[in-house]
Amino acid sequence: MKLTPEQIFSIFLVAAGGLIGLISGVLGAVVNSIFTSRREHRRWLFDQKRVEYRELLDGLHECMENMSGAFLSVNVTKPQNLPDVAIARGNILIQSRIFVGPALEKFGIQNRWEELAAYVIQAEIPRNPAQKGCPTLTSFQLKCCAFEDELNNFVRKDLGIES
Repeated sequence: MKLTPEQIFSIFLVAAGGLIGLISGVLGAVVNSIFTSRREHRRWLFDQKRVEYRELLDGLHECMENMSGAFLSVNVTKPQNLPDVAIARGNILIQSRIFVGPALEKFGIQNRWEELAAYVIQAEIPRNPAQKGCPTLTSFQLKCCAFEDELNNFVRKDLGIES
């Protein structure tokens, strides 16, 4: 049996339509996969940053509590809680951040931490308590509160959860 030109054209249109449907389906799946992959990667990255920030905030808070031991007249701390150990641990916490390291550099956290550490080291220098300008526990705690507030605000801003 011989096909007429209209029948050939009709078969061609059906085949072309099927091919176009197949190509568009595959292309749609690929595009959807790319967008889903990017969205999931951004979500994973956000989760990693959130975890790192939480570890950093908790760890630095603990370090600052241990650093306050430098202002006590009697050493009542455990060796692992000594102010110098806390300063070093804080440095490690700051420098070991993988996902939030660049943001912390932008914030200048290392310099701010070194300022707190210098204040603690100043307090460990033996002096006459009546001498003016001596670092005090109260002023250290105020500095710590200001540092933590600024850091918390920066973290919220970096994670896009500003209140």
